Amino acid sequence: MYALLKHLIAIIPYFIWKRLGKTRGKSNFFFTDGVKIYYEDHGAGEAVILLHGIAGFVESFYKITPKLSKSYRVIAMDSRGQGRSLDGGKEISYSAMSKDVIELLNHLGIRKANVVGWSDGGIIALHLAIHNRDRLRAIVAIAANSKVEGLTDYGLNFFQNVTPENWSFMSRWAYKNFAPHPENWPELIYKLKEMILTSPNYSYEDISSIKIPTLLVIGKKDHLVRVEHNSKIMELISGSELIVFKSATHHLPLECPNELVNIIDIFIHEHTARNISLSEIFWTKNTPS
Repeated sequence: MYALLKHLIAIIPYFIWKRLGKTRGKSNFFFTDGVKIYYEDHGAGEAVILLHGIAGFVESFYKITPKLSKSYRVIAMDSRGQGRSLDGGKEISYSAMSKDVIELLNHLGIRKANVVGWSDGGIIALHLAIHNRDRLRAIVAIAANSKVEGLTDYGLNFFQNVTPENWSFMSRWAYKNFAPHPENWPELIYKLKEMILTSPNYSYEDISSIKIPTLLVIGKKDHLVRVEHNSKIMELISGSELIVFKSATHHLPLECPNELVNIIDIFIHEHTARNISLSEIFWTKNTPS
């Protein structure tokens, strides 16, 4: 309860920043495949798309967005059916959500963007890198899995048994207060459970086909996704890198926001241009011994 209260209090400055800060200040909806999708547009510069985790919302990145928007045009979207977005009674899948990202880029007239995804958002980033590499500059996948087997035993058990009533309080609170139809919460959770228990299932060939700059980030104490699974993804993607935060869990963007923003910034602006190895910079502090 203390941790929850701490996050509820900590998010207040984010809403103040969003209302009063010197950002692009654009919050809007667009339609794709008959589905109404919500997004926010902050800052200026090279485009960075933020994709939240399962049953999340744009505010999931409340510790990251203000910092990134100082250097980038940060576009955060609520994935279909989640947050303020609707699903139009249609499927929720990684393929469908990836298409929504491409349609958002088209809507905004952005040819290429960097994608930073957390958990399910990271899975979407991998999907985009496999199927839409021509629209991406680079991806950062935080605590993502490429196969269902990438979940830990705890994670698999959690998603098998979780109910709409005992899903995380923050997600339930946000959906109740942000979603246009909060009564759809149970239906959403059952759709998401079916998706996450049956997908993704990207083959080794799929992952090996990724040819754009790729950074994998995960907490060593992640309780939902296996660290060794991310190591395997790194091995399959030529030139990719993996950063492991020793003290972080699945909630890494909330636990280590400053370090994460630093890593993202180095990766986007220096790593590919100057061939700087992130593992050389962060090895002692953030990778497993």
